[in-house]
Amino acid sequence: MFRRLLWYLNGRPGSTELQSSRRAYASGLYSDAVNWLQAALDKSRNDYSLQLSMSRWARYGIVPFESAKEMLLNIVDNAPPHLARTASIELLNLCWERAGATAAIVHLPRTMPLLGSRPATRIRVAALMNDAGLAEDALDILAEVAIRHPQSLHDMGYLELTVAAQNSGFDHLVLGRSALAISHRLDTGAARLRALLDTRDVAVVANGRSLMGKSQGANIDAHRQVMRFNNYVTSDIVDLGRRTDVWVRPLSPRYVPWRQFRNQPLLVFTGPNLCHRFSDAIQLLTACPKEYGDIAVIPPSLYITLFGELDASPSSGLLGLALLAEHCGGRVPQDQVFGYSLQDNRENMSIYHHGTVQGESPSRHNWKAELRLFQNLVGTEQQ
Repeated sequence: MFRRLLWYLNGRPGSTELQSSRRAYASGLYSDAVNWLQAALDKSRNDYSLQLSMSRWARYGIVPFESAKEMLLNIVDNAPPHLARTASIELLNLCWERAGATAAIVHLPRTMPLLGSRPATRIRVAALMNDAGLAEDALDILAEVAIRHPQSLHDMGYLELTVAAQNSGFDHLVLGRSALAISHRLDTGAARLRALLDTRDVAVVANGRSLMGKSQGANIDAHRQVMRFNNYVTSDIVDLGRRTDVWVRPLSPRYVPWRQFRNQPLLVFTGPNLCHRFSDAIQLLTACPKEYGDIAVIPPSLYITLFGELDASPSSGLLGLALLAEHCGGRVPQDQVFGYSLQDNRENMSIYHHGTVQGESPSRHNWKAELRLFQNLVGTEQQ
C-alpha cells in the first residue's frame, strides 16, 4: 500500500507507457507491447507487478529466459509476500519447462518458505523432486501430504510420481493402476518409435503451403514411413499423399481433435516433459482413444535442447524433424522433408496449407529462430 501511494505521489511513472503497451497488445502488436512495457519499467524500476508481467513474456520467446529468471528472482527476494509467492511458483515452472528439473530444483531452498503448505503445491514440488532424481525426498513429501490431506492423493495425475508412489505401496491412489498401465503403454510406444526412426526413410510432412500444386503425394507415400503433424489436411491427396504412420500432436484434443484411421498410426505427443510436469497427465492419457494402440511422447531432453536454441517453445513440426535428425546423423536428407513454410509465419499468425490462423495471443513459437534451426537440420543434398 505504501509503495503504491509513493507511486501516485511521484506522478504515476510509466502509466502512459503501460497504456500504450496494452493498446499494442490489443492490436496484436506483441513485440511493440513488450517494448512499451519495458519503457514503463524503465520509469518505475521497483514495480514488481510490472516485472512479473514482463517475465511472463518469456513464455512466448519475446523476453529471453535468463532475463525472465533474473526478474523472478528479484521479485522472490524483494517483493511483498503475495507477489513473491507468485514469482516463486512461476520461477520453478519456467526453469522446469525450459531447463529441466535439475535446473529448477536449485531454486527450491530460496522459494520453499514462500510456497506455503497447500497440498497441490506440495505435490507439485514432489513431482519436481522426483523428476530431478530425488525420489526418496519426493515420496517423503507425499507421505506427509497423505497424513494431513489423504483425499488430495485420490486424483493425483502426475504420471511418473504416481508410478513411483504406487510401486512404493502408497494408499489413496485411485489412479495408481492406471498410471502403471499407461507407463507400460508408453514404453511399448517408445520402442516402436525408435525402431521406426531407425529405418531413417521417413517422410516428414509439415502443414505449410509449399506443397500446393506440386503433386508430391505419390512421392511422399513412397517412403517407408510418413510423419505428419497436428491438424494436417487429408483432402489433398495429389499434393500431400494419403499415408500417416506417425502423428505428432498435443495430447489434449481441444485444438487438435481425434480423427479416424484405417490403419492406426503411432501417436507421439508433444508437451514440455508431459510425464513429469503435467498435473493431469494420467487423466489425459487415459482419455486417449484405446483404438490408437501405441503412444509415445517427445523426449524431454529434446524439448530442453530446442528450448535452449530457440529461447521459445518448439513447434510440433520442428520437434518431429529434430527427432528424426538424431537418427540421421544430425541432418535429415532434403528429399524426405516436405511442406515446411516457416518463413510465412508471424508472431501472431500461422499460415497453413489449408488457411491462416490468427491467435488472440502471441504464438509460443519463435518462427525466425525456427527457420534458422530448420536450415541446420535439413541436408542440402540427397544422402
